Amino acid sequence: MTPEKEIAIQVDGICKNFGSRKVLDKINVALRHGEILALFGGSGTGKSVILRSIIGLEKPDYGHVWYKGTDLITLNEIELYEIRKNIGYVFQNGALFDSMTVWENLAYPLMEHTELSEEEIDVKVQEMLDLIQLKSNDNLIPANLSGGMQKRVGLARAIMLHPEIILYDEPTAGLDPANTKNLLDLINKLKSKGSTGIFVTHDIPAAFEIADRIAILYNKHIYVADTIENIKKSNDPVVKRFVSSHS
Repeated sequence: MTPEKEIAIQVDGICKNFGSRKVLDKINVALRHGEILALFGGSGTGKSVILRSIIGLEKPDYGHVWYKGTDLITLNEIELYEIRKNIGYVFQNGALFDSMTVWENLAYPLMEHTELSEEEIDVKVQEMLDLIQLKSNDNLIPANLSGGMQKRVGLARAIMLHPEIILYDEPTAGLDPANTKNLLDLINKLKSKGSTGIFVTHDIPAAFEIADRIAILYNKHIYVADTIENIKKSNDPVVKRFVSSHS
């Protein structure tokens, strides 16, 4: 199956077992250009496994992930290295380098993937620090940052190369309301500039604030994928239970 032109990423029939435990069973979901798709489901149901399969951190047992006519599942690590310039991944815990300063963490993707001079890199890092409102914290190491700051730096590092697609793995988990708002404001800024992304979350209010559509992972497959409006007014008992229990 080849994806439609307006589709940024097509997940097609993904299956994944861990030992005898089946986690994903024929997952089908499409991400459209310019939209944020929120992926919602219970704990341990495989939401992050879908993201990790897209970026090549997990190998599904079966299925395809189509991106620009290429099945990402078939790529080796060298080929995935190139793809990851275009698909950013925001890890749940930030995944910052503990021994590096904020500036060094943000500069790292530019040093690895571009031939920019140190002066040019500094300009881009300073612009990003300004965007995430951490300009005076560039010399701090992650241990000296709050959880909310670490999340913002993690997001900033993921978008340093201006990827076409951003995969958000529970970015608001563990944040207080103020830090959640700061992070969602940042994601909305990116969205206003045309950013495309998948937003894995347990946080339905956050999903309603930033997403165009919501997909619900239930019983090992995508139970529904629909607009916010339709999800909110759905009479489906599964959809109603998910939304009411997490809102």
